[in-house]
Amino acid sequence: MDWKKVYIFGFLSGLLFLCIAVRGTDEDLLENFRRGVFAQEKGDYKLALTYFVSIKDIEPYVSPFVNLRIAQCKDALGETSEGVQILEELVSKGEENQAWRLPVVFHLAKLYEKQGRCTIASDYYRQIYSVSFVPWWLVSYLTDVGIFFINTDKFQQEGSVCLQKVINYGGYNLYRKNALLSLCLSSRDEDKVYAIRYLLKGGYLSEAWFLLYNKVSFEFLTYVGPSNAIDKWRIFEDMGKGFISQVNQNKQIEYISLLYEYALRCAVLSGKYRLANSMFDLMNYDFPINFDVGEYLYWAGQKAEKSKNEEYIILYYQLLTEHFPQHKRVSDALFLSGFWFYNKGEFDNAQRYFEKIEKEYPQSSYYSRTLYLLASIAEKKGEKTKAKEYYQKALHGNIGDYYVHLSADKIVKEIHISGLNVKVVPFKHIPVSKLPRKELLSNDVNRIMERVEKDTELKWLFHFSQLGTDEKEWIAYFICEQFRQGKKEENVLALLSHAGLSQVVWDYIYSSTSGGFADIQEHNKNQILFPLPYYKSVVYWTKKMNIDPYLVWAIMKQESSYRTSVVSVSDAKGLLQVLPSTAEWIVKKDNRIKGIDPLLWKYPEYNIAVGTAYFRYLLDRFQGNIVYAIAGYNAGPGRVDQWKNKNKNNLEAFIEDIPFTETRNYVKKVLGNYAAYHSIYKEF
Repeated sequence: MDWKKVYIFGFLSGLLFLCIAVRGTDEDLLENFRRGVFAQEKGDYKLALTYFVSIKDIEPYVSPFVNLRIAQCKDALGETSEGVQILEELVSKGEENQAWRLPVVFHLAKLYEKQGRCTIASDYYRQIYSVSFVPWWLVSYLTDVGIFFINTDKFQQEGSVCLQKVINYGGYNLYRKNALLSLCLSSRDEDKVYAIRYLLKGGYLSEAWFLLYNKVSFEFLTYVGPSNAIDKWRIFEDMGKGFISQVNQNKQIEYISLLYEYALRCAVLSGKYRLANSMFDLMNYDFPINFDVGEYLYWAGQKAEKSKNEEYIILYYQLLTEHFPQHKRVSDALFLSGFWFYNKGEFDNAQRYFEKIEKEYPQSSYYSRTLYLLASIAEKKGEKTKAKEYYQKALHGNIGDYYVHLSADKIVKEIHISGLNVKVVPFKHIPVSKLPRKELLSNDVNRIMERVEKDTELKWLFHFSQLGTDEKEWIAYFICEQFRQGKKEENVLALLSHAGLSQVVWDYIYSSTSGGFADIQEHNKNQILFPLPYYKSVVYWTKKMNIDPYLVWAIMKQESSYRTSVVSVSDAKGLLQVLPSTAEWIVKKDNRIKGIDPLLWKYPEYNIAVGTAYFRYLLDRFQGNIVYAIAGYNAGPGRVDQWKNKNKNNLEAFIEDIPFTETRNYVKKVLGNYAAYHSIYKEF
């Protein structure tokens, strides 16, 4: 296979939206659409309507999307009935398989609900939760649908289905809290039990207790209280048998199990390991425990680690590995046990655990790190040949894994490695500043342009991607559905990723309707995982700030998964997750981004400009050290100033010693992403 051609094809597919020839009416349409969206975003609905009305009949494919925007503006101006009429006309056309249909149906249901016409609204809402897979943008829709149904007695089961989909969505989910609260307010016991268990799993003890309080028998309340559960829960130390007898006679088994789980979590959180151990000892086939005991043992071991209680660290992890050998956490428990001894300098004990992972758990998320640590132990023992074997074996892990590229640092002198399908770039080979060669922009453009121009969905997907608007998400979902039905070729998934729709593609690939990554060709898989979205803005602003664009994409992947409208719990916003206060500060400080409006953070050009300017500031502050700059981007530069003095001359040690788990993992992820980009696209 000619890898150079493969990489050129993948790279250029990411540039399509830059290169597509937009002429005449298309150009006018996009400009007016952009102005309308900006006005709508700022709440000037009359001005937005002016722009949208001027283009609503220009292009047949775009017309439904524009009419949806018109209906939204009409509703915002108090003309809800007119908005309903516009959307009803769209739905009545009977075009079931259209990219605009789901959002139109959802907004039509919302307007009917607003008018109090709940029966009609419910009929439309039902079309939302029956989708084949849930892309990230649809989670907000499902939240509203679930809340609508859960508040209606005869529809509560349907509401529960929707809200549980929201709660179990695998990605970062801003709507999970509202979904949990709505389940808690349901009149169905099964909904409350589900919500309480999730709250307990997340450590929200006060909320869980509030719901439990009125659901358990009086004799149990004698022993448990929300603020002093540990002091009162003597039942497990001196009345264990009596408790089991009483539980077996109680009909509210689910709630008693939750009460037990609550007390167990309180015991572990409070460091009462002897009491927690007594509870674990009581677990037997006669005891009505309905939660995942293996998960709890793993969690308890982690808590014991934080309090540095070695006895219970080893005990809990050992109970997990011995009594639940098929549990998904076994390999994690083995690694953490070994890592505990490694940090203590007890390398023989550490090696014993690590070797078990190497031999029995090659699919473990810790596998590459395990091999790296085994190599490190071999080096400490003077076994250089064995160490090299472990480092070499680690190179066959996933591109982008921090420890894969760190292993490459130890043994690779040249970038190409024989025997590997994809080269692994060591960290020492990735630069601080590097821009793509200009001539690459013209390579093979015409052939790919022709392909995209022949596909209506792809053409408008890339157009909308330039603007960063929601329409691109809706079209991407529709294209994934077409791929599922065999109507699109595999490389269309890579094209979607290059357009900034990676999260939708990932949601599809990991859904039950897909076969996963197994059958996807390697070059497509790499581009799906590490695409080049918003290329025009990224290259423009990284050139202006003298930053390697691959580094910006590496940060973007970790911060937002290339999503334009993400808002974090701390209010960081957009592709590069910039805080509003930081955005306002850097716009005033850096003249290169003068005129950028931080309020328009959803739009790629604005967010990328602000994010790259701030990262340039961090690079300057830390004299070009990208590790310090990456850590500062996550935790703040002031904290990095405090941390860096400890390991001035050893960046690997600096990373491992970062006291914030989130920042430590963030730095590793971004560096791994950065090395992956250079591994995949190095020929450019």
